[in-house]
Amino acid sequence: MARSTAHIWMLLLPSLYLQVFSIPENSSCNPLFTTFPPGSVSHDSRTALFIPTAGVSSSGYKIPSSGGGVELFLRKPNSEIRTKDGVNNNIADGATLNGTYLTLYGRFTIEISGPRVPGVVTAVVLMAPEGDEIDIEILGGDPDHWQVYNLQPLGALILLTCSCKSNVFVPHASDKEPLYGVFGGIHPYDSAGDQPSTPDSVDAIHTYVIDWTAERIVWIVGDKTVRTLFRRDTVRNGQLHFPSHAARLQLGIWDASSPSGTAEWARGPIDWKIAPAQMTAHVKSVRIECLGMHAFG
Repeated sequence: MARSTAHIWMLLLPSLYLQVFSIPENSSCNPLFTTFPPGSVSHDSRTALFIPTAGVSSSGYKIPSSGGGVELFLRKPNSEIRTKDGVNNNIADGATLNGTYLTLYGRFTIEISGPRVPGVVTAVVLMAPEGDEIDIEILGGDPDHWQVYNLQPLGALILLTCSCKSNVFVPHASDKEPLYGVFGGIHPYDSAGDQPSTPDSVDAIHTYVIDWTAERIVWIVGDKTVRTLFRRDTVRNGQLHFPSHAARLQLGIWDASSPSGTAEWARGPIDWKIAPAQMTAHVKSVRIECLGMHAFG
């Protein structure tokens, strides 16, 4: 992978970062369980659990009348799309929802699926205003695996890739070069207990968990722990590379068809000649448990 996933988000979704700072701050832990009833997603941060990123209209997502979650859409660009040297010249706009509260440490459980289309990424992100980030990235071009990732531009980056590769990265003045891949590991879907690995694993609903304390982060899919990263193991060049700032939960779907390193990582670019004009990520439910509410190990 030529770039870290967090750098990809900063390149492709600058409005996402602007939106993070415009939401009223509330750093206390707010336990939550939602299947996204009407009103849970809106542009009114005073009442909504999640608000769309700036530029995402209500047509970019849908809460079905039958209930059971929220659908996030990625739509084909209206302008002509040309592919050259492994990238697309026009990038599709996808929906991203931002949680309205900050949480420092906790257990985050998300039931989610994404489209099985190369070049499409479905993401679950814990993003701190300071830049700390812990991600789960689901690549449509790698249907038998899933990825998790964490960035802290001023502190730490952790990645568990769609081949289920895990990684920690922290740009720091003492680092002679970016530590991409230094903390890597790979974990396939067949580590999961909720269902076996199948060709359509990505577009089936799976339960993903980020269990985050001050001392370690655990990634879980189904009922199986696929990786544990301890704080003590994230020291490089005398600096700690571990996320330690309160973060918001973000849910999104995005087009990874450019630049070339991003497109290659996502098995893209999207081939719009055969891909659906609209693709959907389905978030069935979200649960946030604070420290002391769950039997944290």
